[in-house]
Amino acid sequence: MGAIALGLILWLGASSPLNAQAPAAAGSTLETNWANSFIQPWAAPWVGAEADRPQAAWIEFDGRPVFQIAAPPKELARRTATITTQLQGAGDRFLSDPKGSLAVTIELSASAPAAAPNSNAAVPGSGSAPAVAAPAAPAAPLPATALPATALVDAPRILVNGRYIMTVTALDAGTQLTQPRIYATSVKTAIEESLQQARADRQPAALGQQVRSSLAIWLVALGAHLMLGWGLQRLDRLSHSTPPVDPKPNDSFPLAAWLQRQRRDHWLAIGRILIQIAQPSVWATASLWVLGNFPATRWLQARIFDALEAYLKLGLATLVTYIAILLSYIAVDRATAILTAGTQIAPRTRPRLQQRVLTLSSILKSFLTVLLVILGAIVGLAGIGVDVGPLIAGAGLIGVALSLASQNLIKDAINGFLILAEDQFSVGDAIAVGNLTGRVEALTLRVTKLRDAEQRLIVIPNSEIRTVANLSNHYSQADLRIPIAYGADLDQALAILNQLSDDLAADPQWSEILLDRPQVLGIDEFSASGSMVRVWIRTTPLQQWGAAREFRRRVAIAFNAAQIGLMGQTDPPAPIVPLEMEDNGARDRAEERDNAERDTLAQQSQPRNPDPTTTTTKSPKSDSNGQGAHHAHASRDRDGGDPAPIADGMTASAPNPGADLDAGPIDPSAKTS
Repeated sequence: MGAIALGLILWLGASSPLNAQAPAAAGSTLETNWANSFIQPWAAPWVGAEADRPQAAWIEFDGRPVFQIAAPPKELARRTATITTQLQGAGDRFLSDPKGSLAVTIELSASAPAAAPNSNAAVPGSGSAPAVAAPAAPAAPLPATALPATALVDAPRILVNGRYIMTVTALDAGTQLTQPRIYATSVKTAIEESLQQARADRQPAALGQQVRSSLAIWLVALGAHLMLGWGLQRLDRLSHSTPPVDPKPNDSFPLAAWLQRQRRDHWLAIGRILIQIAQPSVWATASLWVLGNFPATRWLQARIFDALEAYLKLGLATLVTYIAILLSYIAVDRATAILTAGTQIAPRTRPRLQQRVLTLSSILKSFLTVLLVILGAIVGLAGIGVDVGPLIAGAGLIGVALSLASQNLIKDAINGFLILAEDQFSVGDAIAVGNLTGRVEALTLRVTKLRDAEQRLIVIPNSEIRTVANLSNHYSQADLRIPIAYGADLDQALAILNQLSDDLAADPQWSEILLDRPQVLGIDEFSASGSMVRVWIRTTPLQQWGAAREFRRRVAIAFNAAQIGLMGQTDPPAPIVPLEMEDNGARDRAEERDNAERDTLAQQSQPRNPDPTTTTTKSPKSDSNGQGAHHAHASRDRDGGDPAPIADGMTASAPNPGADLDAGPIDPSAKTS
């Protein structure tokens, strides 16, 4: 739709009756003025005070720039207003004249050779033969104080239908680096084209062309708006098609993929902000273009431009600064990916290099952000006409004052730079500074942030870091001290430790983080409780604690199985018995108890000896057995429970309602009253 509308505009422009009526052809002075309307052409050398350097300004008619003039800053505004008023008055008379007669003439000043009245004299050096005629009425020249005296020597004067418009000075001609008489010819042509164009724009045929052109502009704006909306929706789908990126790379999201996602997100952010700004800009541009199509509203277009010029420049400077910051982030991420993707880097040292490069890249991004924001502010202020020279000089003085007042801050920045340059530590390292230990969570030029074991965030100024212990630089090592009791077999203990070292090194789960087989150094010292065996386990950075815990677990299991006591144990530990064995032993002891009880009941159920001598003469052993059986039987009848074994082999009764079901048949005669 947008392409069709654009083609319609081009076709309407090519077939417009205005193109046939307007006297300005392609490459004419009027078109050149339009192209150069936002260019400052003043380039003449100047010797004198900077405050008196001439400045240039455009003279406009009917909302379009016509030609340029120049004057000292103090006189420029007044001269511009005077010439604009004169040209506007002459143009109004021309537009209101039904005949549309137009005569733009050049008259030489009194200091120039006078031409014969009503004669056509060529202007020397003009390259053309413009008409030079005496004014029909006396013209009021500018006061002598308006311009320097040297600027009025041999200065041509421009008249429209005999009405004085201006005097072309040497300063005016200096805007085009030419002579006054040559420039006067260009001004004359520009005025003629501007007046003829203004008259042609007010014709009925031109009004229809303006309406068609405006409709085509609105169609193009609508098509552009729809296309931009479709592009914004596509960017949103791309940004939501993947899960969000973690703040830092991890095992599930490696560094290369993380950096690629970062660059992708930055490009999406640039595209999104450009589309979001382009959508309202399309309609604003179309509205201003339509206002410029109609002569009655063309003046409003110029007023809107003048009112919004400063805001547009500030907004453009802000947008360029934002895009420049994102582009700098993309460049830094790209350089980081190149530095960390080298095939010559050893795999074990690559994580360390990645951490260091990420830390440096984050600091570089912060520095570039501050630098680009300062440059954007300077460019934006210069764009709206603010003299930034004194601001820069004042900022330098303020910087000196701040440097004297913030010496600690400078020390922090210098020490932070040395920490990064010397690779003392980086983000992710475990360090000890004084009595503080933790993992580095953030590192800037000013402070270092640690997270300790209790998850407390510790902020240390870099200037206070003098002695630091890096626990994870290149590799880490666990220093284990295994206490063994004096009663244990030391040779067996050392053999078990060496076997555990071999097993741990051969375990696929732990071999990736072990840099070497755990070293059993031997008996390191003697103490009051036992011998101390020392073991070293060297691992990749920050993996020493997990490997040490696993080795201790295996030592505890192996020593218990071998009945090797650790320091502080008076007796060797009991061997670990499987649950199945424990169940079988308990079952065997229960069967033996039941068998003994049945034998005792069987003896009591036998007939008693009626001879009293036999009942009173018993051996101590039989008496003892008989009492034990009798007491056990009485206890069973009284409490209904089986005798329970205790630790020293004795039996005691314990409630057990279901014991009679397991005791077997009982003779009623064996019961006692």
